[in-house]
Amino acid sequence: MTRLEAIKYIVSRTDFDYPETPFRRRDPYTVTASEISQMTDNELRDYTKALQIVDTFEATVPRECRADEQS
Repeated sequence: MTRLEAIKYIVSRTDFDYPETPFRRRDPYTVTASEISQMTDNELRDYTKALQIVDTFEATVPRECRADEQS
């Protein structure tokens, strides 16, 4: 499983009380500081949720088991 697959899987099973933004399913490591500074509240919520998912994924799935870390 890759980071993006983990994000897509978790958000597909999570109830959100606001409309989806482009940052909900995007790899948070690709978001720039400029984009963050211009985010709406909901975009920031989606970005931080994706970042939490990736942080948890990387903390719990060994590097050698991650599809995006395979050579």
